[in-house]
Amino acid sequence: MLLALLVGCFALQPEQEFEAFQFLVDNMPIPDASDPTITADFLMNTVKLALTARSETKWAQQVPWDIFLNYVLPYASLNERRDPWRELFHKSFISLVNTTKSISEAVQVLNRDIWTQHGWNITFVPNQTPYSLAVFDVISHGNASCSGLSIFLVSACRSVGIPARVVGTPHWHRNSSECPHGDEDDNCGNHDWVEIWDGKWYFTGAHEYTTAGLDNAWFYPYPAKYQTPQSGNHSIYGTSWLRTSLSFPMVWDVNNSYISAVDVTANYLN
Repeated sequence: MLLALLVGCFALQPEQEFEAFQFLVDNMPIPDASDPTITADFLMNTVKLALTARSETKWAQQVPWDIFLNYVLPYASLNERRDPWRELFHKSFISLVNTTKSISEAVQVLNRDIWTQHGWNITFVPNQTPYSLAVFDVISHGNASCSGLSIFLVSACRSVGIPARVVGTPHWHRNSSECPHGDEDDNCGNHDWVEIWDGKWYFTGAHEYTTAGLDNAWFYPYPAKYQTPQSGNHSIYGTSWLRTSLSFPMVWDVNNSYISAVDVTANYLN
């Protein structure tokens, strides 16, 4: 399977397409190498659509190549089913953002408007992970909890050339009065949200548009400022397609160590 994918990349021209294809294959989560839906055609289509989006707006063209590879190009965020969402999302959302002046402005438009496109009326419903996690499941069910909504918004951003990643914590580290039983209490459960890159990383809650702009969400400054770097359950992690020494902790799939991550807790403590 992996050999077939590598052979397929030699049909790609120009050099950027080849490099992007190779980056996807070299860093894909191990289970993806044996996933029958991840074909050479699937990856080639991913590469071509991502590069098309990169060419369509001035702000997308200015994204550094390494950021593009790691945070625009990937076809998945966590362990969700690998749906072919990119073509649908690009056609659906590029017209929403092609006159915006910056990535930050475009993200605000997407987070405000994508949930009702095509009559979807997608809403937040708690405790839907992993039932409603993959993009097409979110559409068909019409709802998801924070993880599914975050994957949806990240995918929408990537489809139009915006670098984005899922970010989250396995457990909020609240005080004993809020969580007398520690991590077992609902108030100290997991949460996922979205970061986008516009010269630096900014955060936003998926389906939590606010006119206050980016870096405004219910979890900041608290409880985010209670989190501790390099502490496992009480750290904040950002996904990375480029393989790292850390894995993104998914409380619904605790034994899965295939999704690479970086510890971004320090960004929320300043």
